[in-house]
Amino acid sequence: MATGNAIMLEQFSCTNPSEAASEWKKFRNRFENFITVYYEEVADKKKIAKLLQAGGEEINSIYSSFKLQDPDLATVIKKFDEHFLPKLKLTCERYKFLNRKQLATESFEQYVVVLKNLAETCELGDLHEDLTKDIFIWQMSSIWEKYCNKCKKRNHFSSVCKQVDSITYPNSENQHDIGEESGGHWGGL
Repeated sequence: MATGNAIMLEQFSCTNPSEAASEWKKFRNRFENFITVYYEEVADKKKIAKLLQAGGEEINSIYSSFKLQDPDLATVIKKFDEHFLPKLKLTCERYKFLNRKQLATESFEQYVVVLKNLAETCELGDLHEDLTKDIFIWQMSSIWEKYCNKCKKRNHFSSVCKQVDSITYPNSENQHDIGEESGGHWGGL
């Protein structure tokens, strides 16, 4: 990435139009990190010039179409976001978030990451973390009930049920309690 004493940023490249939004997000993240590391104290005009240099012909062409008069960097980034990122249909995004179930091949951690990423497109504001946790718990209830049917007990964690066949409990009733598991991404659901 460095040539002699000059620090270079990997150039924007998008050969497939259907991947333009994804490629722009990746490039923007690289650019913002690059600016933070090497050009934090530099004027916006030079930062914009660095963006255009690293952006190559495609970014320069799009920038020219904006017809901006002495913009700041935030305005330029916003214009590129508007150009590359499709307008999200909020209702559709929330539907996907609210109805996303854990896949059989996903770990709990992977499922939480997917939920958090889906929540990002839902404009949830301050409720982002709480709703993500609530959806996680709500969607997990079907897994709990599925496993609990094996031992005919309800309302406890599925990992407890998975262990029922191999664990002998001191009492014959084989009781399980809510909250037997703790920790996790929200510190004890």
